[in-house]
Amino acid sequence: MFWIIFGSIVFVLICVFLAVEYYAFKKVFYSPEKDQNNDYKIVNLKGAEDIRERATLLVDELLKIPYEDIYTTSYDKLKLHAYFYRNKDSNDYVLLFHGLRLTARRNFPGRVMDLIKAKKNVVLVDLRAHGLSEGHKIAYGKKEQYDVVSWVNYIKQEFGEDAKITLLGVSMGGTAVLGAADKLDESVKIVADSPYFSSADVIKKELGRIKKHSKIYYAVISLASIIYCHVTLKYDVIDSIHNSKNKILLIYGTADSFVPYSVIEGVFLGNKEHIQLELFDGVGHGITYMREPEKYLEVMLDFINK
Repeated sequence: MFWIIFGSIVFVLICVFLAVEYYAFKKVFYSPEKDQNNDYKIVNLKGAEDIRERATLLVDELLKIPYEDIYTTSYDKLKLHAYFYRNKDSNDYVLLFHGLRLTARRNFPGRVMDLIKAKKNVVLVDLRAHGLSEGHKIAYGKKEQYDVVSWVNYIKQEFGEDAKITLLGVSMGGTAVLGAADKLDESVKIVADSPYFSSADVIKKELGRIKKHSKIYYAVISLASIIYCHVTLKYDVIDSIHNSKNKILLIYGTADSFVPYSVIEGVFLGNKEHIQLELFDGVGHGITYMREPEKYLEVMLDFINK
């Protein structure tokens, strides 16, 4: 009888443990959320609600522009999708990687149209577990960095080894392109707009707002990452940056509360030989383009073209 009772208690505890971990997985790592793939769901504008209408109008304009659907395969056999805006007269390819739980067309409408006007080929990527790409697990850049490599390889295979490639990522997309930096040919240029450098630090920062029991929540989320996503949260792109010879442009708003300026400055000063840092005064996380599109376009095209 003792062993039956003991076994039942252990079984219940295991079920409770797995249920808690699954709940954490669904809240933090599962994608898509309800209505996430709606190109008109303009979110993450806290303190910048005034740009909502302009962002919606830009999405309207982009959706009218013809494109081709292209696909590649990830290292773990997911079918990855991108919107391709072709310019047959150009050998310049700009690949855009969006942020967490955003759609590609919601995150980049103005920049896509600017790049088309600048006579570039534009590849607007749906990251894994977003848009039309397969998968349901977000890895905060750790797996996504290899998807970046897959897309670079696709461009080279389809359009030639001499294709001039620039990667542009925002927030999680910026982290992914920086993580890929030491895995790419040094001719590939990288623009990282508002990237974070450590996925663990980002999650800890978000949990810090809860105040109570944040360490316990972090432990639960860490285990959920291992059990359901098969990755750890210990992902840091700083070594990739150090080991890279690629030209990198970092773009940040000085009012970005998500990524402390001290971290940005430290990474920049340690890699000044191949990193350019552009700051947008008083601008928050991930909205540098929407706040100062003319300056952004000038900085971006100057970096791509030189």
